[in-house]
Amino acid sequence: MQKRIPITKLALQRTDNHYALPLSMLNISRMEVDEHPHAFAAEGCVAVLADTMTASELIRAAQSLRELADYLMTILADECGSCTACRAHGEKCEAYHDDGGGTIQIPPQLREDANIPADAKLDYTVDPDNGEIRIVQAEYEHDLSDLCPELLKALRENNICMENLQEHLREEDLVYGV
Repeated sequence: MQKRIPITKLALQRTDNHYALPLSMLNISRMEVDEHPHAFAAEGCVAVLADTMTASELIRAAQSLRELADYLMTILADECGSCTACRAHGEKCEAYHDDGGGTIQIPPQLREDANIPADAKLDYTVDPDNGEIRIVQAEYEHDLSDLCPELLKALRENNICMENLQEHLREEDLVYGV
């Protein structure tokens, strides 16, 4: 089996209206300098791949992308910590059980009457003395409900503290590159 090249991170140089990819990065990736790489953009990332690949090269590229994803998840796990505190008490926190399906929904006309944008998250406060539940626009834009069920399951299986993750999402904390 061929030895894996570790993931290499390098800041790109900006020139006018584009970024320059150093040839050394192509060398590290084992791409030929005379190849014409293609860039693929997805939310939050850009991947550069050779314009043509054999089956084994494609498999190595997919494996490298998976290793990069694992690396990023390790950073997230380090920032969030492990889900041990609530388990030590025999219970799992509320965030652990949050599948994103418990979002508050109100009719569009009520949102409009309250000047709450249609895509804004909602939150609530409870006044037990008066038996009232007050629905308000949340002060955050992101939470666990933004994650797909498969990702939530993977995060739980990897023992990532969902309560800390929820807080990082809501506070929009920097967790990478700091």
